[in-house]
Amino acid sequence: MPRIQRLALSVTLAVVYLYSRPGLAQTDTSTAGIVFPEDSGTLPRAKMPEGGTEHQPNDQGGEHGHSHTHGGKEHSHTHSHEGGEGHEHTHGDDGHTHGDDGHTHGADGHTHAEHEPPHGHIHDHSHRHGTFDHTHPHEHGHTHDHSTTTGHAHDHLHDEDEDHEHSHTAEQEPKSKLRFSFDGYLKVIGEVVENDPLSTFIGRNDGFRVGNARIGFNAAYGDDLLAYISLESSVQRTEDFNQANAELDVGPRDLFLAYQLSRHAQITLGRFKAPYDVGELENEGDRTFIDVPLESRGVAPTQGFEIPGLRQGRQIGLMLSRQRLGLSDDGFDIGYAIALTNGRTETLALNDNDRPAGFARFSLYFTKWVALNVGGFTDTRTTGELPNLFEEEVKGLETSLILRLGDLRIEGQLLYQRTTFPTAQTPRVNSFGLHAQWSYRIWNLEAAYRFAYFDPNHRFDVDSVNEHTLGLSYYVSDVPLRFTINATLAQEQRGRELENNRLSALAQYNF
Repeated sequence: MPRIQRLALSVTLAVVYLYSRPGLAQTDTSTAGIVFPEDSGTLPRAKMPEGGTEHQPNDQGGEHGHSHTHGGKEHSHTHSHEGGEGHEHTHGDDGHTHGDDGHTHGADGHTHAEHEPPHGHIHDHSHRHGTFDHTHPHEHGHTHDHSTTTGHAHDHLHDEDEDHEHSHTAEQEPKSKLRFSFDGYLKVIGEVVENDPLSTFIGRNDGFRVGNARIGFNAAYGDDLLAYISLESSVQRTEDFNQANAELDVGPRDLFLAYQLSRHAQITLGRFKAPYDVGELENEGDRTFIDVPLESRGVAPTQGFEIPGLRQGRQIGLMLSRQRLGLSDDGFDIGYAIALTNGRTETLALNDNDRPAGFARFSLYFTKWVALNVGGFTDTRTTGELPNLFEEEVKGLETSLILRLGDLRIEGQLLYQRTTFPTAQTPRVNSFGLHAQWSYRIWNLEAAYRFAYFDPNHRFDVDSVNEHTLGLSYYVSDVPLRFTINATLAQEQRGRELENNRLSALAQYNF
């Protein structure tokens, strides 16, 4: 075959191949679409139908069609060369617009900064996520086939969903500083108390009781401000001394605002635990034994002759404190708490007089295993009913020690309290109590023992009480559930003995 015929045949086969490629079949290119701003001096562009379009050769640089692929998706557009080599085109299904001085991606809200040929370049994107603007560099690689003067074959190289490669340099959407959470626990106790043959109220009410049913609500703003409210739904209301039973009620527990002034000081306002008595300050949801130590709680009416304990309960007032100053991570450290409150007013809304109570407590930490606490308070209380009011001046002292040696925990405390009666001019009363305990946890089991002693009035020789308590707890592995059994041997001072030993069992769920 002559050379000219072979050349003609080659050109013919090449043209047939190019026009038979997928996506280049001729389609309707109606102009009844969305008109975009004329930012590059070209004619309004028509929206292209889905799929490819056959581009029409035009020696005068007229409007013609393109098809190309983004990340496996086929797109179509038209563009015009009437203004020169620079061009702008529209992607039919994604709404992308390319112009001489920039690219506008309509579907995903990306705006491409100005660029010049050649088309391999890096520039920035500006887009919006919600109400926040973001800018990030964007890389394009465009290859153009200028084999004809009328058409370009575009291969757009993108990463991510459409092969866009994004490197965010702008600020992400900020999170809200206000956070809410709940906490609490439920304790259900079954108890059997030995029946004393000479008493009508000791050991006569065996069965189940709700130890604590508490729910707390936290509202934190940032890392420095906290509001906390907790309610107790198992408050026992009783007014009579040695009353064997009581009515359950709902009452407040902790109601306070806490603000961290600095890394060395936090101020607390509201109703909170008094900074006094390690038995009371211990987290009630993590307590080793079912009940608080004897010197703190006293003796309940169904367990013996009723004796109020030395606990100071919740206080309404102001406190400046820091559990640890952070002097070192593993060495010596100091903690403190100073409070000005209404005093021991129980559930009263106001102070019982016009004089505040004062508390101070200091903690010394030696490594993470030893904590020594020393605290005290002074409180002037008013009792009785108008017009017969009586004043009591109460002062107390606490000394406590906690040792942690691996899984072994040792705790000891001594409480001393002196009460004088300036109105009645009666002799002062000294109260004294202590406890010592150990607990050891292995696997999911915890064994414990506690000895406690309480003498509520040094003027009487027959009112002291002591208790020996053995405890065994099982902590369920995959749920926050605990089961505990306590056996208590109670002993009264000679001349006031009772048969009132008891066995208690606890099921507790923390949340």
